[in-house]
Amino acid sequence: MRPVYGNTGFRLNYAWCNTNCTSTASWTKRPIGLPQNEGEDPSIALDALGRPRIAYTKPALAGIGYLWCNSQCESAAAQWQTRLAEP
Repeated sequence: MRPVYGNTGFRLNYAWCNTNCTSTASWTKRPIGLPQNEGEDPSIALDALGRPRIAYTKPALAGIGYLWCNSQCESAAAQWQTRLAEP
């Protein structure tokens, strides 16, 4: 499911919780930095070091995108990178 914000579309966010994760207040989310309305149907996995890897559908059936973060992923200074994985 993708979040929808009125008529402005949606943005893909990364959310995390390190303690007391049954409480909504313990969760933090940050935008990943993709353009608005890009990042549909995301699927996330963590690598062996616990870093997020996300595959997603690009708009208008343009292919499958791939996002990854290797540095400061659980902060506003996260270093997200992206590329087209499959046209």
